[in-house]
Amino acid sequence: MKASQLLEYSEPIYVYPSTTIAEVARLMLDMKADVVLVKSGSKVLGIVTEHDIVRALAMGLSPESEVSRIMSTNLIVARKDEPLTSVVNKMLENNIRHIPIVTDRGDIIGVLNIKDVVRAFAAFSAWP
Repeated sequence: MKASQLLEYSEPIYVYPSTTIAEVARLMLDMKADVVLVKSGSKVLGIVTEHDIVRALAMGLSPESEVSRIMSTNLIVARKDEPLTSVVNKMLENNIRHIPIVTDRGDIIGVLNIKDVVRAFAAFSAWP
């Protein structure tokens, strides 16, 4: 199974670096999403997860702070044709629960999350 086969075919959600943490939290709630990508022009600058928001607020960062202060900028990505086992290994090795899936040109087509992986393993396992 390839990484792209697990994507729920919805466009990734993008925000600007100046978007506030509170605005991102509301957007995630409205869109039922647990991750957004931070973009300036056509360039993806980073990724923000629910975990990032919780950590920032627990550390006393204002909800009105720009999301650029909490985004992860060192993106670990997987190719769309990469085998699922390889993608899972990347996620485990880097202690991440979300991984952008990219085309051969490097364009992000979606973000795979750990729930997608668990669903795939459950579907292909011999569960009683």
